[in-house]
Amino acid sequence: MWSPQKRDLVLASLASCIKHYTITDIALSIPDEHQQTKAFKELQEAIEGFARNHDMQVTLYTAKEVYQRFGSPVKRTRNALMTRLVLLFPELSLYFEREKVNRNKYYVKLFEAIAVAAYHSQEK
Repeated sequence: MWSPQKRDLVLASLASCIKHYTITDIALSIPDEHQQTKAFKELQEAIEGFARNHDMQVTLYTAKEVYQRFGSPVKRTRNALMTRLVLLFPELSLYFEREKVNRNKYYVKLFEAIAVAAYHSQEK
């Protein structure tokens, strides 16, 4: 269940990252409009407000855009996305193998985050 404490944890993590790394903007993967909950929209607004306070730009990418860029041109699947990313970033192959064995959503989310970052980097 989503809570204000989780939102605060996300914002604290962002603040920590900004303190320790040179971050100039934030790229977010957002679900399709019909899947966006009130809690998600509140989190998105909080992140955008945080970014404004730190003079950072927020760029939003839909999951569809990310999967079209890095997944299969025929069918949008997580496996196609991860396979393509391993081709672009061979250092991810160990994590891809772990995902195939463990079927852990952590690795899927990790690959999706990398895809969003790569997409954003290509767009800049």
